[in-house]
Amino acid sequence: MTTPILHLTQRDDSLRVMDSYYATFERNTLWDSVHNNSLYMFIRTPILHELARREDPEIMDYCEKMLKGDIEEWFVGLKVLGTLGTKEAFNRLVDLYQETHPHKRSYIICHAARAVKTKSQATKFKKMVMSVAACGQLDITGWTDLAVATLHAVCKRVGIKVSGYTPKGKKSSLATRTKIVST
Repeated sequence: MTTPILHLTQRDDSLRVMDSYYATFERNTLWDSVHNNSLYMFIRTPILHELARREDPEIMDYCEKMLKGDIEEWFVGLKVLGTLGTKEAFNRLVDLYQETHPHKRSYIICHAARAVKTKSQATKFKKMVMSVAACGQLDITGWTDLAVATLHAVCKRVGIKVSGYTPKGKKSSLATRTKIVST
Protein backbone atom coordinates (compact mmCIF):
# COMPACT_ATOMS: atom_id res chain seq x y z
CA MET A 1 0.00 0.00 0.00
CA THR A 2 1.42 3.39 -0.99
CA THR A 3 1.10 6.48 1.16
CA PRO A 4 -0.75 9.38 -0.48
CA ILE A 5 1.50 12.41 -1.00
CA LEU A 6 0.70 16.12 -1.14
CA HIS A 7 3.51 18.01 -2.87
CA LEU A 8 3.82 21.67 -1.85
CA THR A 9 5.17 24.18 -4.34
CA GLN A 10 6.07 27.82 -3.97
CA ARG A 11 6.69 30.48 -6.62
CA ASP A 12 9.24 33.24 -6.25
CA ASP A 13 7.01 36.06 -5.04
CA SER A 14 9.87 38.60 -4.88
CA LEU A 15 9.56 39.59 -8.53
CA ARG A 16 6.36 41.57 -8.03
CA VAL A 17 7.64 44.93 -9.27
CA MET A 18 4.34 46.80 -9.20
CA ASP A 19 3.83 46.12 -5.50
CA SER A 20 6.54 48.60 -4.48
CA TYR A 21 5.83 51.07 -7.27
CA TYR A 22 2.90 52.65 -5.40
CA ALA A 23 4.61 52.76 -1.99
CA THR A 24 5.46 56.47 -2.28
CA PHE A 25 2.07 57.60 -3.58
CA GLU A 26 -0.23 59.58 -1.30
CA ARG A 27 -3.35 57.89 0.01
CA ASN A 28 -5.79 60.20 -1.82
CA THR A 29 -4.01 59.65 -5.13
CA LEU A 30 -4.30 55.89 -4.67
CA TRP A 31 -7.99 56.06 -3.80
CA ASP A 32 -8.67 58.33 -6.80
CA SER A 33 -7.20 55.63 -9.03
CA VAL A 34 -9.16 52.87 -7.30
CA HIS A 35 -12.44 54.75 -7.79
CA ASN A 36 -11.64 55.48 -11.44
CA ASN A 37 -13.83 52.85 -13.12
CA SER A 38 -12.34 53.70 -16.51
CA LEU A 39 -9.17 51.90 -15.36
CA TYR A 40 -9.20 48.15 -15.83
CA MET A 41 -9.22 46.06 -12.67
CA PHE A 42 -5.75 44.64 -13.42
CA ILE A 43 -4.41 48.21 -13.24
CA ARG A 44 -6.22 48.96 -9.97
CA THR A 45 -5.27 45.67 -8.29
CA PRO A 46 -1.68 46.59 -7.26
CA ILE A 47 -3.03 49.89 -5.93
CA LEU A 48 -5.53 48.02 -3.79
CA HIS A 49 -2.73 45.78 -2.51
CA GLU A 50 -0.71 48.87 -1.55
CA LEU A 51 -3.68 50.25 0.40
CA ALA A 52 -4.06 46.86 2.10
CA ARG A 53 -0.36 46.77 3.02
CA ARG A 54 -0.84 50.19 4.61
CA GLU A 55 -3.92 48.83 6.42
CA ASP A 56 -5.96 51.74 5.11
CA PRO A 57 -9.13 52.13 7.21
CA GLU A 58 -11.41 52.10 4.13
CA ILE A 59 -10.01 48.97 2.48
CA MET A 60 -12.29 46.49 4.28
CA ASP A 61 -15.40 48.33 3.09
CA TYR A 62 -14.05 48.41 -0.44
CA CYS A 63 -13.32 44.68 -0.30
CA GLU A 64 -16.92 44.05 0.78
CA LYS A 65 -18.09 45.98 -2.26
CA MET A 66 -15.81 43.91 -4.53
CA LEU A 67 -17.01 40.64 -2.99
CA LYS A 68 -20.52 41.56 -4.17
CA GLY A 69 -19.35 42.46 -7.68
CA ASP A 70 -18.54 40.35 -10.70
CA ILE A 71 -16.21 37.35 -10.54
CA GLU A 72 -13.08 39.40 -11.33
CA GLU A 73 -13.85 41.80 -8.49
CA TRP A 74 -14.62 38.85 -6.18
CA PHE A 75 -11.18 37.33 -6.82
CA VAL A 76 -9.42 40.68 -6.32
CA GLY A 77 -11.38 41.20 -3.09
CA LEU A 78 -10.10 37.84 -1.81
CA LYS A 79 -6.53 38.68 -2.72
CA VAL A 80 -6.69 42.09 -1.08
CA LEU A 81 -8.16 40.62 2.12
CA GLY A 82 -5.26 38.15 2.19
CA THR A 83 -2.78 40.98 1.72
CA LEU A 84 -4.47 43.04 4.44
CA GLY A 85 -4.00 40.14 6.82
CA THR A 86 -5.68 41.72 9.82
CA LYS A 87 -7.81 39.79 12.28
CA GLU A 88 -10.92 41.35 10.72
CA ALA A 89 -9.79 40.38 7.19
CA PHE A 90 -9.02 36.81 8.28
CA ASN A 91 -12.43 36.47 9.98
CA ARG A 92 -14.14 37.75 6.83
CA LEU A 93 -12.30 35.11 4.78
CA VAL A 94 -13.45 32.42 7.24
CA ASP A 95 -17.04 33.66 6.92
CA LEU A 96 -16.73 33.65 3.12
CA TYR A 97 -15.43 30.08 3.23
CA GLN A 98 -18.49 28.99 5.19
CA GLU A 99 -21.01 30.71 2.94
CA THR A 100 -19.40 30.03 -0.44
CA HIS A 101 -19.99 27.18 -2.86
CA PRO A 102 -17.44 24.37 -2.36
CA HIS A 103 -15.81 24.87 -5.78
CA LYS A 104 -14.67 28.38 -4.74
CA ARG A 105 -13.37 27.41 -1.31
CA SER A 106 -9.84 26.48 -2.39
CA TYR A 107 -9.31 30.08 -3.57
CA ILE A 108 -10.44 31.41 -0.21
CA ILE A 109 -8.12 29.01 1.63
CA CYS A 110 -5.10 30.21 -0.32
CA HIS A 111 -5.75 33.83 0.60
CA ALA A 112 -6.74 33.12 4.20
CA ALA A 113 -3.41 31.26 4.55
CA ARG A 114 -1.60 34.58 4.08
CA ALA A 115 -3.27 35.91 7.24
CA VAL A 116 -2.89 32.99 9.68
CA LYS A 117 -0.82 34.52 12.49
CA THR A 118 -2.25 33.30 15.79
CA LYS A 119 -3.15 29.99 17.40
CA SER A 120 -6.86 30.81 17.32
CA GLN A 121 -6.62 31.62 13.60
CA ALA A 122 -4.74 28.34 13.04
CA THR A 123 -7.60 26.49 14.72
CA LYS A 124 -10.14 28.07 12.36
CA PHE A 125 -7.81 27.54 9.40
CA LYS A 126 -7.41 23.86 10.31
CA LYS A 127 -11.13 23.32 9.65
CA MET A 128 -10.81 25.03 6.28
CA VAL A 129 -7.63 23.26 5.20
CA MET A 130 -9.19 19.80 5.63
CA SER A 131 -10.66 20.20 2.14
CA VAL A 132 -7.25 20.67 0.45
CA ALA A 133 -5.46 17.99 2.46
CA ALA A 134 -5.42 15.43 -0.33
CA CYS A 135 -2.82 13.87 -2.56
CA GLY A 136 -1.69 15.98 -5.47
CA GLN A 137 -0.01 19.36 -5.65
CA LEU A 138 -0.71 22.60 -3.79
CA ASP A 139 0.82 26.04 -4.35
CA ILE A 140 1.52 27.69 -0.99
CA THR A 141 3.06 30.92 -2.26
CA GLY A 142 2.57 33.63 0.35
CA TRP A 143 1.32 31.32 3.10
CA THR A 144 2.51 32.08 6.61
CA ASP A 145 4.68 29.49 8.33
CA LEU A 146 1.84 28.85 10.78
CA ALA A 147 -0.55 28.13 7.89
CA VAL A 148 1.96 25.67 6.40
CA ALA A 149 2.45 24.05 9.81
CA THR A 150 -1.33 23.72 10.14
CA LEU A 151 -1.52 22.04 6.75
CA HIS A 152 1.30 19.67 7.77
CA ALA A 153 -0.57 18.79 10.99
CA VAL A 154 -3.84 18.12 9.18
CA CYS A 155 -2.11 15.95 6.56
CA LYS A 156 -0.32 14.00 9.25
CA ARG A 157 -3.62 13.41 11.04
CA VAL A 158 -5.32 12.05 7.91
CA GLY A 159 -2.32 9.98 6.78
CA ILE A 160 -1.03 12.10 3.90
CA LYS A 161 2.71 12.58 3.51
CA VAL A 162 3.75 16.15 2.70
CA SER A 163 6.72 16.79 0.42
CA GLY A 164 8.23 19.89 -1.10
CA TYR A 165 8.28 23.09 0.87
CA THR A 166 9.44 23.40 4.46
CA PRO A 167 10.21 26.90 5.78
CA LYS A 168 13.94 27.54 5.33
CA GLY A 169 15.92 27.28 8.55
CA LYS A 170 12.76 26.71 10.55
CA LYS A 171 12.55 22.93 10.87
CA SER A 172 12.41 23.05 14.65
CA SER A 173 9.99 25.98 14.59
CA LEU A 174 7.77 24.11 12.12
CA ALA A 175 7.81 21.03 14.32
CA THR A 176 6.88 23.13 17.36
CA ARG A 177 4.06 24.86 15.52
CA THR A 178 2.80 21.54 14.17
CA LYS A 179 2.49 20.29 17.75
CA ILE A 180 0.60 23.43 18.71
CA VAL A 181 -1.98 23.20 15.91
CA SER A 182 -2.45 19.43 16.08
CA THR A 183 -3.68 19.48 19.67
